[in-house]
This record gives sequence, structure tokens and C-alpha cells, in this order.
Amino acid sequence: MVGGADTKLYLLAPGASAIQAAAISFPTSVTHPPSIGASAIWVAAGSRAYAVSLDGTTVLNGAGYDTTGTIVGPPALTRSLPVETAFVASVTGRMYALRAAATADGLVNFSTAFDPFSSGPVLRGDATAFGVTATASPAEATLRQFSFDGALGTGFGRVVGKVVTAPLSIDALGTIWSGSADLDQSLAQATTAAGTGGTSIGADSSVGGGVAILAGGDVVFCDGATVRRHAPDGTARWAAPPSLAGPGLTPMVLTGGPVALLVPTRVGTVHALDGAGAELWSLTLAPGTELREGNLFHAPGAPTSTAWFTSAGGTLHGVVVDGRLDPAAPWPKAWHDPGNTGNTATPLPP
Repeated sequence: MVGGADTKLYLLAPGASAIQAAAISFPTSVTHPPSIGASAIWVAAGSRAYAVSLDGTTVLNGAGYDTTGTIVGPPALTRSLPVETAFVASVTGRMYALRAAATADGLVNFSTAFDPFSSGPVLRGDATAFGVTATASPAEATLRQFSFDGALGTGFGRVVGKVVTAPLSIDALGTIWSGSADLDQSLAQATTAAGTGGTSIGADSSVGGGVAILAGGDVVFCDGATVRRHAPDGTARWAAPPSLAGPGLTPMVLTGGPVALLVPTRVGTVHALDGAGAELWSLTLAPGTELREGNLFHAPGAPTSTAWFTSAGGTLHGVVVDGRLDPAAPWPKAWHDPGNTGNTATPLPP
């Protein structure tokens, strides 16, 4: 399922030969990938968050919840609370908790107001949310923690750079990884579960996508057009990091075939790397056109998967690859899992 600038949702069922528009549409463009939960599809369109029935025919929270400011990132979803809850970050500076079964618009609670969000949200389990707020002058990005027990409370705040817009990720220890696009010193860095500074890895260019986390804790991210792999303590794993055709986005971590990493770029190409960083192949999907973060569909028991990428030109591209998302990787893709729930508690497909 993908969202369109034409205000519609589009569905491509497994085995189908053509994409279909869902029965509903929205007043404004769908600005982020939908998040697919157990009871609803959560859609961010402009300033509103919508809970849509799984068949795509009905909005379950009235006219959607209006945060009154542009929503940042896909909603992050719980899976194990009695009622599925979506967490939404907005340029209003608030984090919102929504449920399709709550009041007419779905609002459960919202946080204290901070500066506008620039990245987020992601969840560590079902009770702790994170997002990044930003100031423009002076430029400063702050990673913020929010607790949830039916109400949203605020936890630590830690400065993690000047400009952070890439998706966050969380490793098996609960450490939050962020990537900055600072002009003077971009960083991929860790913030511990307690809110203190952890590993910090300097980058030569902007960290344009999120940080993928492999089984064993290694991290992989794009430093401009270069793919970097580092140990949890920051030690470089590759003496000669591979270069892409252009600035890269969040890698996808695969297992079950020769491809270990699948990396889209902002110039329309996709690159397949092995675990040592050697390029196995590359494809040009949309020449000179920016791709979006990728997703992967794997039919149970199948030897191959289909990697899906949307491009700025409004095209959905499918690429057949060996293997599947690595279920042993704590954070194998942007927003964690194929449903884009952004939650460490969501199981990955076997």
C-alpha cells in the first residue's frame, strides 16, 4: 500500500498485475508511507492522521485527527496494548496518541509542546516513544523521549546535532540511533536508553537516510553517496566503503541470499551489496529522480522477495531480490518492519 500526491491510497495485492486505488481519498496529499496495524491502516495527510479500515473503504476516526500542523514521519504503532495506539509527531511540537476506538477523531492524549518535530516518531516497545524536535536559529536538533500509560509524559531531551530529518532507529539494547545533516560535522550517533551520549561516528557528508542495525549490533548508514558499516563502538568494518551513484537513503538488511544490503538513492538507483561491502549489482529505476525509502514483501516460504520503491515522479517500482528482511536484525529498514510501525515490539516476518 502506498499514498499518493493525488490524495488517494493505492493497493497492490500479492500476485495482482495492477495497482488499484482504495475507495477513500483525503483532502490533501498523503505525505508519508502508511503504517499498517492489526486493526487499521494509519495515514498521515497534511496535518491530519486517519485510521482507515484494513480493506481501505472507511475512515474509522471521523474526519481524521487534525494536529493543526504538518505531520512528520509515518505514525508509529503499538501492537500489544489492549487497543492499538498510533503515535503522531507534528510541527506543532507535540506528540499525539490516537486510537480508532477512542473519541470521534481518535485523540487519546497529547504531550507538552516543544519546538517543531523534524524526525519521528519511533517506539521502544509500546510505552516509550522518541522523536526529534528542531530550532532554526541557532540550528539545534533535540532527541526527546515520551512515556505512555494512557497519557503522554515527557522524559529526557538530548541534543544530537543541528539538522536531523532522517528516520530514527533503535537497537537491541534500546539505544536510539540518529543521523544528522550538519554542514560542519554530520554524525551518526547513539543515545543510550538512559538518555546519555553513546557512540558517535563522524561523516564526511550528510547522513541522508536512517541507520539500519544488523544482527550483532553493527550499524549501516549512507554518508552522502558512501555506504558505511561500523561496529557498535564505532570501529569501521570496511576499509574501502562502497560508493553509490548518488546520495543514499536507509539501507535494507536482507538474509537468505547473496544480497546483505539493498540501498536506494536520491538519483533513482538501487544498489545491492554483500556483507563485505562489494557491489553485486545496481539498477536505475528512475533516472535522475529521487526515490523514497524502500519496503520489502516476502511471501512465506518463497526464496525471493519484492523490494518496492516509490519515486518523486509518482511511479511505484518493484525489484525481485533473493532472500527476505533479516528477522535477526533489530532494525533492518526505515521504520523497522514492512508495516512501517516504527516499533521494536513488532515481530518481523520469519
